[in-house]
Amino acid sequence: MKIHNYPYRPKPLLMAFSALLFGLAAYGLWEAAQTNDRGLVINRVFRFSSGEATIIYWCLAALVAALAGSAIAALLRGQFFPQRVTLTENELVAPRSAFSKEPTLLRLFDIQHMSIWVLRKKRSLKIVHFQGELAIHESWLPSAADFDELCHEIEIRHSEIVIATRQRMQAEAARRESGVLQ
Repeated sequence: MKIHNYPYRPKPLLMAFSALLFGLAAYGLWEAAQTNDRGLVINRVFRFSSGEATIIYWCLAALVAALAGSAIAALLRGQFFPQRVTLTENELVAPRSAFSKEPTLLRLFDIQHMSIWVLRKKRSLKIVHFQGELAIHESWLPSAADFDELCHEIEIRHSEIVIATRQRMQAEAARRESGVLQ
């Protein structure tokens, strides 16, 4: 069987754009916190004094700055420490997360359940196995066609392994019953 090997990293342009966007938003919120002298009303339900509004702006600025930092970290991680997803005849090797140093080695036989979930038009393959869960995101593979091919190949190879194991177990059980295997 063919070994499938794909680079697995975030799209550099998307991460750079995200970092820029979140950085600008953080700067805007920081500026709002620095110069705030008014209260804040949210949906005519929540009313905050000038001091409380300043605290909210500072918290939002810190949160958005953290998002900008994570986008920069993902961009640098993808550029300087490339990761790969590899599918062999019996195993799948994939990163546990975006920032994990060691990949997860998963025997295809250990897969309990697979599903594809979609969040805002972005697909991810969720694999549940004995040691936990593993997610492979379409947007981190080179193309949607590669994602489709990988999902299809995992499903086929997993099915073949499960069928072969069941047949082997049935054959051993039949030998035991006939007294050939003691």
